[in-house]
Amino acid sequence: MKKTKQKGVWLQVGLIIVFIIGVIIALYPFYVGALNNFIDRYRVGQIARENTQQNATRLAKLEAKNKQATEKAKNDPFKNTSNKTKVDLKKHLIGKVIIPKIAVDIPLFDTTNSQTIQYGAAVLDGTAYPVGGKGTHSVVSSHRGLPERKLFTDLNKLKKGDIFIFEVYNKKLAYQIEEIKTVLPSDTSILQAEPGRDLASLLTCTPYMLNTHRLVLKGHRIPYTAKMDEQSKDAVWRNFIKNMLILLACALIFGWLLYLLVTTIYGALLKKQKFDLEFYCVAADGRLLSGKKFGLYDKRGKKLLQRNGRPYLVKSDAKGKVRFAHLPGGLYSILLEDATRKERMVVGIKKRSEQQGKFYPKKWQRPKVIHLDNGYNWIF
Repeated sequence: MKKTKQKGVWLQVGLIIVFIIGVIIALYPFYVGALNNFIDRYRVGQIARENTQQNATRLAKLEAKNKQATEKAKNDPFKNTSNKTKVDLKKHLIGKVIIPKIAVDIPLFDTTNSQTIQYGAAVLDGTAYPVGGKGTHSVVSSHRGLPERKLFTDLNKLKKGDIFIFEVYNKKLAYQIEEIKTVLPSDTSILQAEPGRDLASLLTCTPYMLNTHRLVLKGHRIPYTAKMDEQSKDAVWRNFIKNMLILLACALIFGWLLYLLVTTIYGALLKKQKFDLEFYCVAADGRLLSGKKFGLYDKRGKKLLQRNGRPYLVKSDAKGKVRFAHLPGGLYSILLEDATRKERMVVGIKKRSEQQGKFYPKKWQRPKVIHLDNGYNWIF
């Protein structure tokens, strides 16, 4: 019987461990995505912290490259993404993409490969850098549906008239969506530059998880206003709060599960420690009360426990003494016969080093429990 109970406890521990592993797997996209967002914020923040002259020089280089560029967009950024390309992300980081409506705030890299579009958005090779200029068309691409990063997952929620913002070496450029189109990966006609126009497009896979086509959101340059700056900051802040809450919620869930596991294991070990519970049943005038019958219940006082197949009931002897012997470690409740559950007294041990049971009275019960050298007196 004892071995069966021990097996039951350890089975419970095993089930909790399996449950914890399941929760870790289920919540993986949430806490990893939130952590990655904070890492990305730090990376982008490094650019903002660098001196103005250094950023101005880098920006001028990109503008010069745009003037020299003659190559047209021709590569599908999502082709062969299974081939991992090792690149120095810090070297290729030029800023960030902000989409206020869907609270996107992700790093922007100057080249597209399998790694950059998994860590943020990237300029499609063969298109202009997103620094503005007539006759330019910058195409910025990223993934949808990655478990560890949200990236362009919600791009389909944008409509004509919505804006997206590039912040490149502290220069901010706003574009308003004028055309939304779904095309085949081989169709790059919508990505070409137009004379006299300053254009930019966001590019991602569609349909979600199937990725047979490409979703293109084409926008034209509009003045960057103070209102947009507020919207941009609000999007960044909302993104920050959302990810902070995700991490906090995950931490609380994992903390609770860890507490549950530790207490279950400790409870199983505690049950191996046997103890005796003794106390004296005393009247308010000091008389020792004999013949009072007490039952041993579970901690919540709902289930009367048994010993040798019979309810575990003990009467106070001629000296008013009550003794429950050789109990497995843990907490229990004792109730005087015919008393209500509310009147139960919590007793037992909480530490493996304890061999004698203790009383754990509620606040209103404390005046009725006196701990003397000879043990506990329970006053009735």
